[in-house]
Amino acid sequence: MGIIGVVLFAIAGFALTNGMPHFVAGLGGRVFRTPFGRYSSPRTNVAWGMTNFVIAIGLLFGRSAVADPTTGDIVWFVVGALLCILSFAFGSKGFFDDRDERPDGSRGARDGSRRAPDGSRGAADSA
Repeated sequence: MGIIGVVLFAIAGFALTNGMPHFVAGLGGRVFRTPFGRYSSPRTNVAWGMTNFVIAIGLLFGRSAVADPTTGDIVWFVVGALLCILSFAFGSKGFFDDRDERPDGSRGARDGSRRAPDGSRGAADSA
């Protein structure tokens, strides 16, 4: 396996893993950061997630059409996925909508938690 195979599989793993939170946040109607802006709309997130999926699938099938994937290819795919997970884990505070007042008029919690309309956190406040 050459360096090109290593890079392609690592990028495919990163892109596939990166597409998941954007796609899920977009389907859930949540504002989530994309390369197009800090407060990207749900529609933008679905499109960015799908773009990541297409890139990953294109890289995987394009490389697989040339040669069968080896164990090393799978390892580098997982390394790319783990790099994406670690980058999200250590930088996730900046990905979510942290504004006090949102464009739709709703109010957001600064700590990222979801609050009930009365300001409580539900079962967590009653304990």
